[in-house]
Amino acid sequence: MAYKIGVMMIGSLYWENNQARVNWRSSRLSEEQFDVFTPIRYGRLSETRGSTYTMVFSRLCTRKSYGLGSAKVVTCKNTANNIDDIIEEAKYLWAAERNMNGINNRFWDSWGSIGLLCNPNTLFPKNFFSKWSEITTNAGSYGKISHCKSEAPVLSKNGFFNLLWPTSTKNCQSLSHDIILATATDPTLDTKTKTYPRASKIAQAWKEDTENNAKYFWENRRNGIHTFQDNTIISF
Repeated sequence: MAYKIGVMMIGSLYWENNQARVNWRSSRLSEEQFDVFTPIRYGRLSETRGSTYTMVFSRLCTRKSYGLGSAKVVTCKNTANNIDDIIEEAKYLWAAERNMNGINNRFWDSWGSIGLLCNPNTLFPKNFFSKWSEITTNAGSYGKISHCKSEAPVLSKNGFFNLLWPTSTKNCQSLSHDIILATATDPTLDTKTKTYPRASKIAQAWKEDTENNAKYFWENRRNGIHTFQDNTIISF
């Protein structure tokens, strides 16, 4: 059986035009894409973006007091016949995350990890994911994604997202993909309170930046990638 794969993107992976990401999108992704609801927020302090904030997954966003954001799911050109095909797709995704044209033999590092979302309506053969879980479980730095005390982790040690299957923002219908790949990056929580940065702090980082790193925020919005924090960030 051939399984339909998609990649969920929550930031610059979707729109940034450096050569590695352009090559990855043109070689690995099709033109089919969907806007989907997903629990995202700004929360990772990025040194490569002038110590401003980038997006992370957070299960807190599933609560009414916070709110879901919208992300992009783009269908892969290749389908998967086995777990090795999925692992290969993850390695190419990881190369794009690292802004590299060539793949290496992994899809994780200390700052983030690629995980799987599986369609609850797809029947997979017994032990289909055993190789994936064996790799992630034995990888020392895999899945070390921080979270606050009042939420569960977004990514399990055996390589699966602890998130609901995404639905379209247009009609709330579940996507027809069998498997979705996405990258969970490690948020920068307050060292004492273990909480995410407030919108005011996120906005202040962009206000103090002198290298136009606020482009990350505006390009996300221009490309239909939003969080529950956006309007508050804009107000600051």
